[in-house]
Amino acid sequence: MVTIFYLGGIHLNLIPFPLKSLSIQTCMLYYFERKRWNNMTGKVEHLFIKTTRGATMKPVSRVRVVSAKGLEGDISFGRRSRQLLILECEVLDEFDLNPGDLRENITLSGIKISNLESGSHLKIGDVRIEIIGECTPCGKLNALRDNLQNSIEGQRGMFGNALNNGVISIGDTAIVLDEF
Repeated sequence: MVTIFYLGGIHLNLIPFPLKSLSIQTCMLYYFERKRWNNMTGKVEHLFIKTTRGATMKPVSRVRVVSAKGLEGDISFGRRSRQLLILECEVLDEFDLNPGDLRENITLSGIKISNLESGSHLKIGDVRIEIIGECTPCGKLNALRDNLQNSIEGQRGMFGNALNNGVISIGDTAIVLDEF
């Protein structure tokens, strides 16, 4: 059951449990925790495209994004799924890696991408992206460092699909959108 109600002028929308089973304080806490989490903002630090399979990532200052297709010029362009890979800078710092080493398309600071769930939405620049799932580390990562595949489990980044046309540029703001 989903509950929709107003409290003190605040529209609490789509609380995923019956209101009568919870106190007003519990519902408010749920609402404001979701608002805090979902309003996280970050910044685009690096952008890359893969021009061919296995090639070095090509850094770009901006990239055109096409709805339901991905990044123009990227080898994954036109895929129905897994159109782009998003990673937080903090993972690169933690493992002493260079931007692009993990074959990410978009590197963000300020948002812990690996904590987002499938179905979450980001707005990066003027582009809306749906997170579709985690990127599972593959054995090729061990060429960068021994046992990196196992060490980076759960932190390799998240795949996303483009939901509208637009442009993403280095320095653009990224925000996790409310999805009640």
